[in-house]
Amino acid sequence: MFKVLKTAKFPVRQFKGLGSPNARYQYAQKLTADFYNSVKDEFGTYDVKLSKIKKLYLKLLSSYKRIEVSGLENNTNTTGRVMIGSNKKGNVEGYFVQIKPNAITKGLSLQEFGTLMHETDHLFSYFTNPKYIQRVIEMTIKGYRNKKYHQFFDKELQSTKKQNRKDLIPVLIKKLEKYFKNKTNDEKINTLQDFRYRLINERNAYNTGNFYQNAIEEYHPNVLSQKTEPINIKNFYFDEKIEVISKMLKNTIQEERAKLSKR
Repeated sequence: MFKVLKTAKFPVRQFKGLGSPNARYQYAQKLTADFYNSVKDEFGTYDVKLSKIKKLYLKLLSSYKRIEVSGLENNTNTTGRVMIGSNKKGNVEGYFVQIKPNAITKGLSLQEFGTLMHETDHLFSYFTNPKYIQRVIEMTIKGYRNKKYHQFFDKELQSTKKQNRKDLIPVLIKKLEKYFKNKTNDEKINTLQDFRYRLINERNAYNTGNFYQNAIEEYHPNVLSQKTEPINIKNFYFDEKIEVISKMLKNTIQEERAKLSKR
């Protein structure tokens, strides 16, 4: 059985008895604010090297935590991501933060700051929620997190494609029902829990990115010729999607409990 090692999580005692999801995220937010305060002066004049970002992460988290920070190629269709790092035994020992840097300087400019803070939100959320990381690995081992899973999440859940607001919920329900057709309740429950957490995590990260992009531009008002347009988070319909998935998860759990009570 794999483990999430201490290099990839915080001990329970660090939360001072407050281990609820909200309390854990509040701790992650505190870390994010501390990271912002440690990095904001670096962006005043020159683009910041990714090696510097790693040093500041480790200075905040402690040197024994395992983090790697690297750049994404220009042709990659994402601006940033955080990936789980496992050792040969399958134990989770750290995370890879990958961000698309400035094509010329290979560093991060003020314009990429929102992306940096978006991924920082993900990173600290992972460190404070090892149960989620454990579910990701378990789902991967069971084959639940396969190509079809990732295609569905990217296309139907983390998408800003134009949708009629009145049509969004019934269409999403039908697509979810089709996705889970012929799947076991174990796969359905674990996947819905995973979908729900990922959507909450993405909503949080986009809010964080917008907030700190605005904050850094106010802190360095003369670097950019004009303000960066914030990402319109409403276009993702995160709240509506989370509500649909939460209700489906609740109904599935109730169905499973009813089946078990009849045995």
